[in-house]
Order: sequence, then C-alpha cells, then structure tokens
Amino acid sequence: MMKLLKYDWKRNANSVLGLMTILLIIEILVTTIGVMEGWEHWVILSTTMLTYGIVSTVLFIIVCRTFDQNIKQYNRRLLPVSPIWSIISSLIQAWISVIVLMSLVMLHLWILWNLEYVMVDMSKFLSSESVLAALVSGWKFTFVIIVVFFSITVARVVGKQSGLWIGILLFFVIQNAVAWVEYKTFSSGNTWTGHIYSINIGSSGTTGVDNHVFDIPIGPLLFEILLVAGFTYTMVYLINRKIEV
Repeated sequence: MMKLLKYDWKRNANSVLGLMTILLIIEILVTTIGVMEGWEHWVILSTTMLTYGIVSTVLFIIVCRTFDQNIKQYNRRLLPVSPIWSIISSLIQAWISVIVLMSLVMLHLWILWNLEYVMVDMSKFLSSESVLAALVSGWKFTFVIIVVFFSITVARVVGKQSGLWIGILLFFVIQNAVAWVEYKTFSSGNTWTGHIYSINIGSSGTTGVDNHVFDIPIGPLLFEILLVAGFTYTMVYLINRKIEV
C-alpha cells in the first residue's frame, strides 16, 4: 500500500504543492493587507473561509480523479495487489489532504486570535467535546468519501455515455436514503447530525467560534459501518469483474 501511496503522491505532487503554495500566498496577503488597512473582521474571515473552501474542493476533486484513474488504468490493474488497497490508498490521500488543510486553518485561527480578530476560548478546542466532534467529523468524512468512491465505481461499470450522471445521481440518492433511514429508524434521541462549530460575528466586529455538545448515537454509527463494509465489498467485486481497462 505504501508503494501505491508513493505512486499517487508522485502523480499529484506538483498539483497539490502548487495549490498549497497559492493558498499560503493568498492567506498571507489577505491577513497582512487586511490588518494593515483596517479591514472589517467579517471581510477578512469571509475571504479566508472562501479561499479554504475553494482549495478543499480542488483537493477533493484531485482525490476523486486519482481514484477514478486507479481503477481504470491498465498498468495499475496489473499490480499484484487487491483493489481494496487502491481504495484505502485514495482514502488515506483524502485524509492527509484534510489533516494538512485543517492544520493550516487552526494555525490561521491562532494568528487571528493573537491579532484579536477572532475571539476564541482556546480551552474549547482541548475539551472532550472537541475530541468527540473531531471523531464525528472524521467518520462522516470517511463515510462520504466511501460513498463517492462507490458512485465513481458504478459510473465506470455503466460506461462513458451515461455513467457520469448515474454516478452523481447515485451519490445523492444514497446520501438522502441513509439520512431518511436513520431519521425513521433511530430518530429517538438521535443527535448524529447538526452543527459542530459555529462562527458568530458580533455587531462590534468581534468574531467568536463556539462548539456544540452532542453524543454519538450507536444505531446510526453501526448502520453506516455496515454500509461502508457493503460498499467496499461491492467496489472490490466490480473492479475485479466488471470494469474494463
């Protein structure tokens, strides 16, 4: 698997490094110019969030494109490894992208906090509630990525003509179906969905970040674990038997 990760990194290194360089330049310019010129707090924060959002979207597209190329390339299919390792490799790539991006976000928040542009109780980020929120976010991210990979695999099986649209439709159908089943089956005391963090911009210009406390419901969690296992098994089968290279 490490060789697969190394191969994927070499293929995407220039794009990822270039994107992260552009991100750093933009954020440094926005923060420096905004503080020196006395921009409103919400202007700096909104521009920062928009930039991180665009970069995260591009990184997500890179991960999806990598997975799509891995399951259809002839030379990749010749490797003596199970398709599950290609799935795990792309999933780890997605996780690395998120961890790096979130580290930059936290560093940027810390800088804005020192400049008193964001009023944050830093102890909240070290609390058990924040650890729980991180675990929930991590699992939901993993679940969404697996659903995306499954949709891409099905799209490849269907073919080039209508595969793209079927894959997109399948992703939204699965997401809404899972949400509906969880609501109908585990609605009692289910706090699985909801805001983890909220950003409040006050009239005085101060900006605060608050986290919300909730529990992880066991029912929906086990249900989604079973779905991930089923999706993964199906992807391995389709890659081995149905996808033409």
